[in-house]
Amino acid sequence: MTKVILVCSGQTDWDSNGRIQGLLDIPLNAEGYRQAKEVAEELSDMRMDIIYSGSLSRAYQTARIIAQPHKLKVKKLKAFDDIDYGMWQGILLNEIKKKHRKSYNLWRAKPLYSSPPKGEAIKDVQQRVIVHTEKLLAKHRHQIFCLVSHPIINTIIKCHFLKQNLDKIWKMLPETGSWEILQA
Repeated sequence: MTKVILVCSGQTDWDSNGRIQGLLDIPLNAEGYRQAKEVAEELSDMRMDIIYSGSLSRAYQTARIIAQPHKLKVKKLKAFDDIDYGMWQGILLNEIKKKHRKSYNLWRAKPLYSSPPKGEAIKDVQQRVIVHTEKLLAKHRHQIFCLVSHPIINTIIKCHFLKQNLDKIWKMLPETGSWEILQA
């Protein structure tokens, strides 16, 4: 049986301020490093054959800390980068709710049928992520691999494993610095 240790990257200053990151490369803050060290400690006695992360700093930094006790090198995969929030990247969530009320409310109500202005649709993210998740599952049959990514990406992967629809994605998003094990 193949196991995936799915880890949500640690916190950044933008997470704590409610600013949308998306594909903007924001590093971990002190709390994010603390979260990553905590996850590394919790996973230190678990078998881990390989570790992957998205290419953005917050995921890669988290993965490197987790990899240390296992003496593994992190392999970056751009396919597991965060969603492209388009015009919303770099903006505070409260500002988006005011200035882009219609598109934000539609995206929250029907996430599979809308997207942020000039951003990536969740359906497209789902396709990108699932194709690459399936490749990793085929490559690492009967192994345990760790994947460090972002809340939306991790939720898409979890829904795929559990065969759940993404229409309730907003209620399923993991916290920064959290982890879980999925079995294929």
